[in-house]
Amino acid sequence: MNTGNKYAELLERWFNANESEQDIQQLYEQLKDEDLLPDLIDALEARYVQSDNQPYDYVKTSLIMKAIHEYEAVKEEKTVDSGRGNLRYIRKWGWVAAAIVLIVSIGIYQLTTKITGNQPYHLAPLGVDIAPGKNGAVLTLADGSQVVLDSMGNGVVATQNGAQVQLNNDELAYSLVGKSSSDVVYNVISTPNGRQFNVVLPDGTKVWLNAASALRFPTGFTGHERKVELTGEAYFEVAQNEKLPFKVIVNDKAVIEVLGTHFNVNGYENEQLLSTTLLEGRVRVHSMKELNGSRNNGVILQPGQQANINQNLSAAITVINNANVDRAVAWKNGLFNFEGATLGEMVKQLERWYDITVRYEGTIPEREFQGKLPRNLHLSQVLRILDEMGIKTRLEGKVLIIE
Repeated sequence: MNTGNKYAELLERWFNANESEQDIQQLYEQLKDEDLLPDLIDALEARYVQSDNQPYDYVKTSLIMKAIHEYEAVKEEKTVDSGRGNLRYIRKWGWVAAAIVLIVSIGIYQLTTKITGNQPYHLAPLGVDIAPGKNGAVLTLADGSQVVLDSMGNGVVATQNGAQVQLNNDELAYSLVGKSSSDVVYNVISTPNGRQFNVVLPDGTKVWLNAASALRFPTGFTGHERKVELTGEAYFEVAQNEKLPFKVIVNDKAVIEVLGTHFNVNGYENEQLLSTTLLEGRVRVHSMKELNGSRNNGVILQPGQQANINQNLSAAITVINNANVDRAVAWKNGLFNFEGATLGEMVKQLERWYDITVRYEGTIPEREFQGKLPRNLHLSQVLRILDEMGIKTRLEGKVLIIE
C-alpha cells in the first residue's frame, strides 16, 4: 500500500471521528518528513472532493480548503531543473505544513477530550499550561455595587428603576417590569481578559462582548434615541425601531448610528484602527473629531463594508469594500481568524483571550499569518503550532516570551 492510500484511509477515519490517538500521532511524526507532504496534500484534496455536499465540521472544512489553495498556488511555481530549485519549492510550503499540523492537533484534542473528559492532549507539553477563555463578566449596577456573573446561577440578578435583570444560561437580559423614575440610571457590563459574555438590552438588542471589553447602557431607553458606550469589541444585533435611532459611542472617538442591523465594532485602545464592519442593514459612522469640527456627515456603510478610523492620527474615515467579514466576527463564532495578520496583531488576541502578557526578546519577527484556530484550544496547543511555523516561545507563569 502506498503512502497516499495510507493517508486517505486515515483522513477517512478522521473525518468520521473514528481516528485513534495512535493514528494521528503517527501522521504527525510523518509530517516532519517534507518529502511526504505532496502525498498528504493529494489525499486531502481527494478527500475534500469526494465529500462534496456532505456536512462536516466548519473548522475542518476551512483548514482543508486552506491546505488545498496553498498547495495549488505553490505547485505553479515549482522548479524542477535543480536540487536548489526543489529546496526552494519545499520551503514555500510553510503554511501548508502549518495547516496540516493544525489538523492533527485538533484531531488529537477532540479525540482525547472525548475519551478522558476535559483533559486535552498537549502536543508540546509545557511546565505551565493555560486554559482558553470562557463565558464570564462583571455587572456594575447603578448604585456602584458589582456582581460577578461567572459564579451565579440562573435567576434574577437585580431589579432597579423598573427594570429586572435576569441571568439565563450565560446570557444577561433586561426587561421592564414596573414604572421607572424620570432619572436615567446606567449599568456597565465588563469582561476581563479571558472572558466573553452576551447581554440583551431593554429594547431587545443583543450584544456579544469579546474579552477585555465594556458596555455602558441605561436600564431603560427614554427620549429620542438609544445610546450606549463601548470600549473593546462587541457584535450588535440591533432591534429595529425607526423612531428611536440606536447609537454606539466608541472610546469617545467614533459614533455609530443605527436603525436595525448587525455589525461588529473593534475599538480596543491598543489597536491602531477602530473598525466597524457591517453584516446586515445600514449604519452611519462618524469620527468624533469630525463631529466636533466642520464636517459631520460621516460615512454610510453597506453590508460587506468596513469603516476604519486611525485612533492615533487623523479623523479621516477609510472605507474598505468587500471587507473580510469572516475575520471581523470570527471571535463571536468561536474562532481566531489570522488571515493577513502580523505577529503583533496575533499576539494581542492571544493576550486578551488567555489573559497573558507577551514579551519579545529582540525585535518583533516580520511575519504575516493565514488560517484559523478554534478558540477552545489550550495555549500549549497554539504554541505548538507557532513552533512548527518557526516562532519559538516559552511560557513563564503568565508571561509568554517570543524568542
